[in-house]
Amino acid sequence: MDELRMPLALVVEDDLSLGKLLCHSLKKAGIATVCVSTAEEASIELAGKVVDYVLVDVTLPGTSGLYVIESVRHIEKERRPAVILITATRANILDKIDRSVVKTVMFKPLDINALVAFVSALKPLPALP
Repeated sequence: MDELRMPLALVVEDDLSLGKLLCHSLKKAGIATVCVSTAEEASIELAGKVVDYVLVDVTLPGTSGLYVIESVRHIEKERRPAVILITATRANILDKIDRSVVKTVMFKPLDINALVAFVSALKPLPALP
């Protein structure tokens, strides 16, 4: 049954209207979504689900979105989701990220169509045996 699994994106965005827009746009592209607004909620979702893609805002209330990237880095490589980092700041963000985990950085204001096209072009994780 797992080969029929719909790809899943975890959207971590504290701007609720942007989070809803991202989730809606990804769903229209055939990607299931889970939307959360904090790094702590993201960690819970990552621990309990097979996630193909993580779209994470850097600036979140409380713990930074960079913590989510660190959580993803600890997932075994074969099950590690692709991370798309979303940020409004351009200040040295590339110095702080693990490029083996983060596939791209997208800057706000977002081009939603470009973001969805990028995610859609990434391969989902292979089905579990």
